[in-house]
Amino acid sequence: MLDFFTIFSKGGLVLWCFQGVSDSCTGPVNALIRSVLLQERGGNNSFTHEALTLKYKLDNQFELVFVVGFQKILTLTYVDKLIDDVHRLFRDKYRTEIQQRSALSLLNGTFDFQNDFLRLLREAEESSKIRAPTTMKKFEDSEKAKKPVRSMIETRGEKPKEKAKNSKK
Repeated sequence: MLDFFTIFSKGGLVLWCFQGVSDSCTGPVNALIRSVLLQERGGNNSFTHEALTLKYKLDNQFELVFVVGFQKILTLTYVDKLIDDVHRLFRDKYRTEIQQRSALSLLNGTFDFQNDFLRLLREAEESSKIRAPTTMKKFEDSEKAKKPVRSMIETRGEKPKEKAKNSKK
């Protein structure tokens, strides 16, 4: 379950925001801006603030930042796919408004992205549920089961074949 998802310009204008569980996303996003974006430490695209994990994606071409926040105790496997899909769709849908690059045009622009985002979120959650859970291999399916037992037994005084070969060289 996502706490929030926000899209803002590098100039600081919030273009669109989704509030999930969290009441306010301003504290964690401001911490992300101060600690990572302003200091240009954007190596791993993940940031932890108190009980939240924030994943972000920078779009240098259009000077946009996409940030998703969720509880750090959760392991959400679909977050990376979601942020890529939202980035692609938002950029393609609002390309002309963003390319004008004036703050006034961004303020006057209406970014009605709620329905598109909810659709992408639902698809990402469904795709993560569809994946079959991984099961452990049975011993019979492993490589060790295919080897004869005699080849794995070492007797006293007898050197294993690999060590014997290395000593001759």
